[in-house]
Amino acid sequence: MRHAKANGLLLDHPLAEEGIQAMKDPKFIENVLRINPDIIYTSPSLRTVQTAEEVANIMKIYRGKKVKIKKDEKLRSGE
Repeated sequence: MRHAKANGLLLDHPLAEEGIQAMKDPKFIENVLRINPDIIYTSPSLRTVQTAEEVANIMKIYRGKKVKIKKDEKLRSGE
């Protein structure tokens, strides 16, 4: 899964409002529920962490499931 649309290309740029709203779309939520993750591995960049947090939040709201998020520096793009 890729992060949602961000404000700019730098790794520390947050998600754009458009990206945040896209994660509220029923199709996105349906896809998250279909994947049904137990753990999310993410780079430590802000936009990927924000996306992972929203995916975990969707699982908590719709499935009552706590999804663990693990940050891994090796997942940072461009390295």
